[in-house]
Amino acid sequence: MRAQVLDLITSQDWKGGAAAAANAALLARFYERFGDQAVSVARRLEFTVTGAVLV
Repeated sequence: MRAQVLDLITSQDWKGGAAAAANAALLARFYERFGDQAVSVARRLEFTVTGAVLV
């Protein structure tokens, strides 16, 4: 998703301006970070429940 957003905001078709492009890039990054944190929580929960370490 982040790559798609970056492709969109750097294309010639982008009409949103610099501020909107910066906001879109930050939003994509924050969503990516949120996903990373969700995976981390899921791994910790799995370890707590089963005692197994997932890779």
